[in-house]
Amino acid sequence: MYRSIAPYYKEIFPLKEATISFVRSFLKGLRSRVLDTGCAVGQLAAALARDGHDVTGVDLDAAMIETAKKDAANRGLKVDFETMDMMEIDAHFASHSFDMAFCLGNTMVHLQSPEEIGRFIKRIFDLLKNQGTFIVQVVNYEHVLAGGITELPVIDTPHVRFERHYIYDRANHIMHFQTRFTLKEERKHFQDEVLLYPLTHSELDALIKDAGFNEVVYYGDFSANKYTDESPALIAVAGS
Repeated sequence: MYRSIAPYYKEIFPLKEATISFVRSFLKGLRSRVLDTGCAVGQLAAALARDGHDVTGVDLDAAMIETAKKDAANRGLKVDFETMDMMEIDAHFASHSFDMAFCLGNTMVHLQSPEEIGRFIKRIFDLLKNQGTFIVQVVNYEHVLAGGITELPVIDTPHVRFERHYIYDRANHIMHFQTRFTLKEERKHFQDEVLLYPLTHSELDALIKDAGFNEVVYYGDFSANKYTDESPALIAVAGS
């Protein structure tokens, strides 16, 4: 799925000013070192690099990274983009080397158990400097499960149509995320399914604190509204 949508990613998921402003508000220095895990095509990483920050973006999908590199080069921006498994970041970067790390776009729940998510958060903690900041954003799965939500709004643009459905496997507590991606002009269709772990607020809170973070605040969207059970997103801002 991700390889198919890479050329159209910015059309499907345009970067919103609210997202940039939210992340900017937690950057403490004029030239901070920032790690974007699951950076996709690098829109937010490029925006922060344009602000003067030293940004590294990593993503498992090579097509996403190639698109990010080309876009940054075309705009004259210096961003270090690398194809990388998010679970291997500790093998590529030195401990205590980043002022901020973030993992947005529902990326973290591609790790399919609390144990795996916990290991990732601990690796993030180790990479952050003292008083560093970690921001994570996922879908509010408590709202999805409580409301029996089985699909997300269809994204319909001039060139593509993107349909997204949830099938919850209650016995194994895993979400089957099914997608159908249509290129309108070519009349081509791509279907895919990935498994997502429906992480809850209480689980995330326990994992963040177990990793060593001493402060955490929760938001329900990038407009900085406080998190509630009805919020569309679960956003944590944790301090080391």
